[in-house]
Amino acid sequence: VVVGILYNSDKDKVLITKRTSKQYLSGYWEFPGGKTKKNEDSFSALSREFYEELGVSITKAKRLIKINMIISKKKYY
Repeated sequence: VVVGILYNSDKDKVLITKRTSKQYLSGYWEFPGGKTKKNEDSFSALSREFYEELGVSITKAKRLIKINMIISKKKYY
């Protein structure tokens, strides 16, 4: 899974999105992103997700942190 933080330094604003009523955890706020496809690197996945979800093309990104975790619909580990 990849997640992107789009930051506008001129306005000191961060872009977040609200999950739709049809999604798990509907109504929650989140940073845009999604699942990485098989053999897809993180930047390509992030670029694809930003374009699919927001219609935004990104040309560069900087990894801030990498977290390994298991997600279940019932519990977070």
